[in-house]
Amino acid sequence: MNGPIQFVVLLVVISATTGQFTLQLLDLEQYPMATCLDGSPGGFYFAPGSGSGSSSWMVHFQGGGWCINDNDCLGRSKTALGSSRGWGTGGCPNASSPVCYADGGAGGMLSSNPAVNPDLYNWNKVFINYCDGGSYSGSLSTPVSVNGQTIYYRGRYILDAVYDQLYALGLKRAKTVVVKGCSAGGLAAYLHADYIRARVAAVNPAARVLAAPGAGFFLDVASYAGPHIYTPNYQWVFEAMNASGSVNDACVASYGPAGQAWKCFIAPYVLPFIKTPLFVSNSLGDQWQLYNIMNLGCNPPDNNCNASQLAYFNNFRVQMIGLLAPVLESPANGAFLQECCVHVVEDVDGSWNGVLVQNQTQAQTFGAWLNDSTSFSSKAVDGPWNTNPTCARYGPEPKYY
Repeated sequence: MNGPIQFVVLLVVISATTGQFTLQLLDLEQYPMATCLDGSPGGFYFAPGSGSGSSSWMVHFQGGGWCINDNDCLGRSKTALGSSRGWGTGGCPNASSPVCYADGGAGGMLSSNPAVNPDLYNWNKVFINYCDGGSYSGSLSTPVSVNGQTIYYRGRYILDAVYDQLYALGLKRAKTVVVKGCSAGGLAAYLHADYIRARVAAVNPAARVLAAPGAGFFLDVASYAGPHIYTPNYQWVFEAMNASGSVNDACVASYGPAGQAWKCFIAPYVLPFIKTPLFVSNSLGDQWQLYNIMNLGCNPPDNNCNASQLAYFNNFRVQMIGLLAPVLESPANGAFLQECCVHVVEDVDGSWNGVLVQNQTQAQTFGAWLNDSTSFSSKAVDGPWNTNPTCARYGPEPKYY
């Protein structure tokens, strides 16, 4: 990936609360492998920082679940989560521009409004569009034929090409880089944090590289009815997309000899191996996991769960806190774990600067961790379900993707 960097630049005019983003599509002549599922180029939105934030960078992996078999991936390739062909070029609100609506629509931690996001509002912001279906981990060089049509599993190539371009945009001079993401993008932040940290260090050894995964701590636990209903999907993505060389090396070295390297595509398994300092944000009663992993058969906010279901739900919280011990027990790491039954946790104004856990907001908790400040604690862990009245400040949950 040497030679001059070429750009295809499309201007995106974003609202005053999200900053001015430009959509940059990867040049397939320079990066022929960096394709979405349908073969179109991957890309990202970029909003330059200013003033005190000009040397600080926030790089966000968009979320949007996973495709879980070849036919599912083929269907996904015809949407904005599998193709760049329909990505919008107009300003927000714009239903065709992912940065306008996905993961909270550049609110909360991504907001450029100093009233909402006082520590980070003027940072350089990057929103990596999600179009590979595998948390930016696929590295299958050969195309896949499905029903006479061709798709590609090449998320890792997109990740590499994006970072090449970010260096040219100024990342190689950054003082601070925060790698973050939401949902499947939050998982990507876990999977790739150490790799990205090493890549940045190779061109900018003085940079401080951190990771802040949001809503990406998906548990591998038995559902309410008994079986592990989503785990086989993660295993399929890992194996079908050839992700063994694209996730945490130390994790693969540990689980690989027993034929269980696929576990390194699940955050609780990879977490103990991550060396990059982490700030973990997650709902302890994650709404997405409620349906797809817990398979609870009820919805606690609707008050339609029986005592047994609520006991399982609260035990899920206990399990998540236990699995996050590597974060909670390390002074280098931070966390904001809310009991609000939602999914998107970092990029919603009400979640970032409204909901309180242990009498502090997520913005205050993150700021204490980032700046090594004693004004607030760098870790805040909520109580059991339905004990936090400030969850009402979250507001309506945004579209996940």
